[in-house]
Amino acid sequence: MPHEFEFDFDDIRVMLPEYGFPTPPLFGFATVAYWPDGDWHIKGLTLTGYKAGIGEILRTGVYVQKRVAIPPASYGLFFALVECLEESPWRQRLENEVHNQRLKLSVGITE
Repeated sequence: MPHEFEFDFDDIRVMLPEYGFPTPPLFGFATVAYWPDGDWHIKGLTLTGYKAGIGEILRTGVYVQKRVAIPPASYGLFFALVECLEESPWRQRLENEVHNQRLKLSVGITE
């Protein structure tokens, strides 16, 4: 059975082939499943951002954090983000975090 952790990413721009232009900077996290042998894959993606409130909140400049899960069925964006995270420099960062998570498990540290 795989273990999981959330890997934060920021300022990723991906090309959306169906539209022919890149996205604005994207921020969020990937849910990464990994096994004791070091194998891993990206199981899910969530984008984070801020949305202006309404009424009085809007006038005060208060923003509310929003999270939007990107379903694999939205092929273009989901797979473009996965492809980006599986290439340099993100791949090395992900593999380092998988290694760190495996070390924590080996000494019994759970979060």
